[in-house]
Amino acid sequence: MAHIIWDWNGTLLDDLHIVVEAVSACVAPLGRGAITANDYRDHFTRPVMVFYENLMRRPVTTDEWTSIDGVFHDTYRSLMHGADLAVDARAAIRSVEDRAGTQVDLVDVVAFRAGAVHKGIWSARRDATDRWQP
Repeated sequence: MAHIIWDWNGTLLDDLHIVVEAVSACVAPLGRGAITANDYRDHFTRPVMVFYENLMRRPVTTDEWTSIDGVFHDTYRSLMHGADLAVDARAAIRSVEDRAGTQVDLVDVVAFRAGAVHKGIWSARRDATDRWQP
């Protein structure tokens, strides 16, 4: 087996509900109601600013974008410790280990800034916990 590069958000970490809550917190001050998981799935695109413009159905100003960025990261950071690992994450990680493969996780910059991601993935690998333990 070669080397596996995992995506963290939505692959190893079941954080869609947190992302939806963080996006909802971003758009509320701009006059839009809370979004749903389906809204997120239907509209998400890159660049991320276009995603917010699609949600708002109008261009996002530079000041609004600065606010969105801060609110999203602050909200996500405050909620991320309540995220569970994805249902098959532990089994997938162990499967790679059992085949003597090497692996690394690509992490969202928010979680990386929080300083706990690698320790969290280590807990997922070694402690068989269902909850992300920073």
